Amino acid sequence: MEIHILITKQETGSGGRRFNLSFIGQENFTGQDQHLFYISPQSDTDDQQREGLVRIVKMGLMPYISQTSVRDQIEIRYDDKNLKQVQQLIYDAWDYWVFAIDLGGGLRAEESRNAYSITSAIRRIAPCISPHES
Repeated sequence: MEIHILITKQETGSGGRRFNLSFIGQENFTGQDQHLFYISPQSDTDDQQREGLVRIVKMGLMPYISQTSVRDQIEIRYDDKNLKQVQQLIYDAWDYWVFAIDLGGGLRAEESRNAYSITSAIRRIAPCISPHES
């Protein structure tokens, strides 16, 4: 295949690594360049980091492979296992409502009389946009 892949690495602020992948088309793919990135958290093992990079390289090669005769031999799968776990984690029994609680008070004292006041309020401001609606 006529593609050069240039991978550079830089440290992230959290101690992880950001890999920048440049796919540079040559010959039949001249001018069909693309740039992707992969961020590996600090906690990733070397093996997890390699798996993540391989996943991005495969994605980056797909536009080129789709223009060749081997495209009919390629199978693309999607694993929604992690997506289901994320959706379960973001369930909100309050239906994404936002509340504000205000509390205030005052005290006045004079030689002949005392006065005090307490005020409070709980308000529903507006619902946030649910991730299910976007």
